[in-house]
Amino acid sequence: MSFISNILTGADNHTQDIGRFSWAISVISIIVLAAHEVWAGHPIDFNQFGMGLGAIVGAHGLALWAKKDTEPRP
Repeated sequence: MSFISNILTGADNHTQDIGRFSWAISVISIIVLAAHEVWAGHPIDFNQFGMGLGAIVGAHGLALWAKKDTEPRP
């Protein structure tokens, strides 16, 4: 459980971070929606899946990098 807590909190590992929650929810939703399509019997294009997931992860990474100076210090 501490692994998940460390992922979703800021640099001090105590302050909840909305950017990291947004990142986690976005990644989980992309994976769940792709799994639902496979479960429903529809073909998925793994190239588009990878590009979409990469765009989501890259955009959230850039957003977290942009706000790195505003995070509370340990």
